[in-house]
Amino acid sequence: MLSRILRVFKRVKGESLSPQELPSDLRMSLSLIEAGCIAFEQTNTCTGLVFKDTKETVSSIKESKQIRVARVECIDREEFPSIRVIFLLKKREKDPLFYFDCLFSVESEEEMKLLKNLQDQDNLCIVFMDNQTTHTRSFKISREDREKIKEALRGAKT
Repeated sequence: MLSRILRVFKRVKGESLSPQELPSDLRMSLSLIEAGCIAFEQTNTCTGLVFKDTKETVSSIKESKQIRVARVECIDREEFPSIRVIFLLKKREKDPLFYFDCLFSVESEEEMKLLKNLQDQDNLCIVFMDNQTTHTRSFKISREDREKIKEALRGAKT
């Protein structure tokens, strides 16, 4: 499974590939949602994201050049305590922004590991996916954005 993930991320950024090239467990999770974002372990210390939406939405954002963490918040619900990371994408400085979020369950050791990995990464790879194709892209994560994630992790522990 890891070798399949690594093949996906070793591609030239922006290159298209078939959803069949993603690991089967990730494909299964993605088949259960119409649109959304799922974090997964790219390597032992690196987290990647898969963003799934309509062909039109993916086409409009797949060429994004910059990612920022807009907000990180602790969601204290009895049924699903989690940390919500809201990302924003833009193509150029003056282009409109596109927001999407990713939830990490506080009760899941695996998801907390993914978020802890994300707080230490300099880069983030995202697979943009519709039902037929996927496009990979790598983004720099600023120190300021990583600090937002660290702060939320500290808040979730108290």
